[in-house]
Amino acid sequence: MRQFDFFEFTELLAPGAVVLLSFVLISPAAFKWLETSNLSIGDLGIFVVLAYVVGHLVQAGGNLLEQVWWYRRGMPSDWVRAQSGRLLAEEQEHALDRRVRDVLDLPDLRPLPALSATAWAGLTRQVYTVVRSGGCNARVDVFNGTYGLLRGLVVAFISVFILSLVATGFDHLPAKLALLVAAGLAGWRMERFARLYAAELFTQFLQLRKEGAAPSAPPAGETKEE
Repeated sequence: MRQFDFFEFTELLAPGAVVLLSFVLISPAAFKWLETSNLSIGDLGIFVVLAYVVGHLVQAGGNLLEQVWWYRRGMPSDWVRAQSGRLLAEEQEHALDRRVRDVLDLPDLRPLPALSATAWAGLTRQVYTVVRSGGCNARVDVFNGTYGLLRGLVVAFISVFILSLVATGFDHLPAKLALLVAAGLAGWRMERFARLYAAELFTQFLQLRKEGAAPSAPPAGETKEE
């Protein structure tokens, strides 16, 4: 069984921990074992497992959030096809159109705007496979993992807001409104990293030489986006 990478784990664990800790604060009697000063390694392990399980449920809500969030514009990885948002320079879009035919060996492929969303989604996965085989997927994976983490946090903060309203009504309203602010900020960052992921994926694909060799590493100072 393969090991989890960092973002595979944290994008489930962190949102799950946020929701689980909210249960501890709202209903401390049910989680007395977490309030003791001598919390054992076993207790901590149980918490991590529970947070991981809850994280899966939170990310199910994240899948629904994704459908609503990108309903009108489509996800950024689809913008180069649907031309619903500016992701690359116009010259890069034309180059990508040619590059997909050349590298993926699809000479009869229709122009990208004429493709369906489903067809382009399949091609995008193939583009990622080419980038990964060229060893240029590190930044792409970081951006995608961060997007997934933030998507989960949006759902987690909204869930905690709803749970707190059910449990205590409008008591401590400023703290409850702070949860909505946190959800909004996480959503803003989520959208930013979705764009960074798509732009990085296609840029790396364009930079790969035809034989699939990896391009040179980016200059110092260009290895991180925030």
